[in-house]
Amino acid sequence: MRGGAGQKIRRDNRSWILSKLYHEGPLSRVELSAATGLSSAAVTRVIADSLPERLVRPAGKARASVGRPRIMLEVNPGYGWVVGVDVCGTEIRVGLFDLNLRQLAKSNRRVAGAFLDPRDTADKVAAVTRDVLRIAENRQVDVIGVGVGISARPESGEADADLGTLLERRIGGIPVSVGDRVENLGRAESWRGPARGVRRAVVVVIESGVQLALVVDGTVDLAGDWGRTTFVHNGRTCRCGAKGCVEAYFGADGILDQYGELDGVEPLHGHNERSRLSGLLAAATWSAPAAELMRETVACLGAGIGSLATLFRPDRIVLGGWAGMALGDRYLHEIERAADGYTVRGTTLVLGRPGAAVLGAATLPVLSLLEQ
Repeated sequence: MRGGAGQKIRRDNRSWILSKLYHEGPLSRVELSAATGLSSAAVTRVIADSLPERLVRPAGKARASVGRPRIMLEVNPGYGWVVGVDVCGTEIRVGLFDLNLRQLAKSNRRVAGAFLDPRDTADKVAAVTRDVLRIAENRQVDVIGVGVGISARPESGEADADLGTLLERRIGGIPVSVGDRVENLGRAESWRGPARGVRRAVVVVIESGVQLALVVDGTVDLAGDWGRTTFVHNGRTCRCGAKGCVEAYFGADGILDQYGELDGVEPLHGHNERSRLSGLLAAATWSAPAAELMRETVACLGAGIGSLATLFRPDRIVLGGWAGMALGDRYLHEIERAADGYTVRGTTLVLGRPGAAVLGAATLPVLSLLEQ
């Protein structure tokens, strides 16, 4: 076997074994061999390389049915730390995590202007990211990578690469991975959220618009803009100019637009959509027009989720995004009941994990480490 091919096989074996150990550990060498289909010799070689690097560590012993107790192994959460950065609206949210994605510190900042120019974005992100990097420096722990989640745009590929390069220069050369924040959310809910251990899940992300991610066995298989699909033929005009889009009915922007069209209601106060939606949810407890609007919104969202359950047949649907979390926190059972009328039963609707967007961004450097 040629050297290049042999190196690739060894690298693939290492990636496969470490990924299994990361997601399903602690595991013994015997269990790793059974889980990956690799020989015990191949597993032993990878573990022998990884133990001196401190990437893998012993995790106690487990009794065996015959013979000596087995040494259990796990990926060492202290091998290095990772940073997750979520860029959304006018906010930058940053989290510092150990390798097991346990959050150690956070820093949030509201900034002026949109995130359009890579240089300006890199400056703003670097300023907030340095807050948590100082903590790692003080603890003398290596940061192995920074993950940044941004909203996908048709032209974003080259700009994202520029942002990663620019940000690396501003934070001292730490590797930076830039990814679609909806994919990050899907990965977060599958790795450390309510979709963990579920074979097939759909993560619905409701914010200003509506997006979704299909996750299969912990891998994001599809991520897209569900909000731009047609929900009602010749229905409400969406901000995109089309009629009847999903987000015109239960995206935050669409819900607030509908409230603004009602007669005799008090104006909603707040400096952004998030605070105004919170005000609307509060108003629904005493205002009949607001309550009726929310009943209709819940019915529409339930119908949409029922359609997703029929289309993808997931084991679980996770309702996430800041607006989805706000709606689900108050109306989750009503949304689930509405969805039951539009699909066969068998899919569970659950609320997403708080902070999933930042956590999801932090999965990017972990994913890079495991794939290498």
